[in-house]
Formats: sequence, structure tokens, C-alpha cells
Amino acid sequence: MWFAKRVALSLLLVWMVATMAFGAIHLVPGDPAEIMLSEGGFAPDPSAVAALREELGLDRPLVEQYADWLRGLARGELGHSLLDQEPVDELIGRRLPRTLELILAATVFAALVGVPLGVLAAVRRGGLLDRTLNGFAAVFDGMPVFVIATLMILVLARQLEWVSTGGYVPFAENPSAHVKLLMMPAIAIGLGFAAVVLRMTRAAVLDTLNRDFVRTARSKGASPLRILVHHALRNALMPVVTVVTLHMGAMLGGTVLTEFVFNWPGISSMMVDAVNSRDYPVVVGTLFVIAAIFVALNLAVDLLYGMIDPRVRA
Repeated sequence: MWFAKRVALSLLLVWMVATMAFGAIHLVPGDPAEIMLSEGGFAPDPSAVAALREELGLDRPLVEQYADWLRGLARGELGHSLLDQEPVDELIGRRLPRTLELILAATVFAALVGVPLGVLAAVRRGGLLDRTLNGFAAVFDGMPVFVIATLMILVLARQLEWVSTGGYVPFAENPSAHVKLLMMPAIAIGLGFAAVVLRMTRAAVLDTLNRDFVRTARSKGASPLRILVHHALRNALMPVVTVVTLHMGAMLGGTVLTEFVFNWPGISSMMVDAVNSRDYPVVVGTLFVIAAIFVALNLAVDLLYGMIDPRVRA
């Protein structure tokens, strides 16, 4: 029963997000037909605009358009782009793996940097290393990702010329170039994420080190390294994993500026282009997929907690 309620609530949340997105994008000023027919800054012929609106179905009441969208969604279809009539699910299918790859790379970087440094900060609590790491974490946690991305381009790409300013090359075409182009945006996103992981790991390890079972291990003569690795760290990683999982979902909607700055052709940059051209089906479909993935990650964490701790189900 608890499982069914959580799934039903998740589906309801995804539907609400999609419905709000459908209504909000239609409130944005600008007519897709006028934008498509505008050339050189000149206003298009009103009769041509009216004909195109009728062809695209934009002249129908908004309620009818929403009902058609829901019927298509029930069939597993997200509609067609207003610009080139290409299925939205195919557009998302091409772009989404690139964004997921970027998020996965940023998450791996954040975990590899944040967890060890968080453990070091906890072990050296109150010392110079702890204060230094907390200071860096505060800086990168509060710095917007587009500032980090811009500084990386100015310093690493323009002045030092160590890396390219951005772009995309398919992995199958050139694996080495693909990885090099992936590193910059992944690190730009991952630095702030690593700061969150560092702070969370430090707090979780410090809390675990004060637990009774750790004191018992100390009294039995266990070495500090064994206590840290086999007792404290293993028990402290659960809240860290939760934060990492939820943050991955949040990054789906937070890679817009990074993809734009580094010219990475992911789902977020596609949505920005769709908003500018008032391509309603692409915007709504993209937001629906992002919401579905984010809610699915939250649901997975809730279900995992429910299996681990029966008290959650109560």
C-alpha cells in the first residue's frame, strides 16, 4: 500500500509539472508562426501568419490543444516540433544522453574529490586543513556555475591554452577528443557539487565517529584506520549517497548555462532554443522528461529507504 501511494504521488507530481509547463509556455509573449515567418526583421504577412497558425493547430482553443497533448502522452508520444515537424521524443532521444553523460561525469568528479576531502576534514577537525577545505567548499558552493565556467575558459583555454574552449565530438568518431571536450563542462558543474559532497561527508563522518558502536570498536583496540574505513565511513555514506542521487536530478535542469557556455549540445541547450522560437511541444516535452527523471530518482531513494528502514513506511 505504501509503495502504491508513493508511485501514485510521483505520477501526479509529474503530471502537475507538465500541466504547469504547458500553460506557462503559452503565456510567454510571441507567436511561433510570426517568429517562423519573420525574415530580416520585417513583419510577416498577417494572412500567411493566420494560415500557418491554422496549419500548426495553434488557432484552436488551448483546452483542445492540451487534451490532444494528453492523448498523445497516453500513447507514449510527446508531439512534433513546430519548426521541422520532427517527433519530440526523437529530438530528446538524441540530446538527453549527452546531458546525462555530462551529469554522470560531474557526479563522478564530485564524488572522487568531495568524499576523500570530506573524510580528511573530519579527521583533522578544527585544524588548518579542515579550515582550508571548508573555506574552499564555501567559495565553490556559493559561486554560480556560469562564473566557474567562464573563468575556466578565460584561464585554461584562452591564456594557458591547455584545453579547447568547448564544442562536441561524438565518442565513436574520436574518443580522445570527446573526453577532452567533456572534462571542462563536467569539472565546471562538479566543483560546486564537490563542495556539497565535501561538507556532507565531513558532517556525516563526524556524527558517526561519536556513535556508541565506534566507541565500542575503540575500546576493543581497533586501529584508527579500521575504525574510519570499516565503521565510520561505511555508515556515513548513506546520507551522502542520498544527497548525490537527488543532486543528480536537480542538475538536469541546471546544466543550461554550462551547455551554452561550452557549446555542449545537450537537452538543456535544446530547450533554450525551443523557448526562444516558442516551439511549445519541444519545451513541454523536455520539461516533462526532466520532471519524470527527477521524480523517478526521488522515488527510488524513498523506496530504498523504505526497504532499509521499515519505520519510513509507517
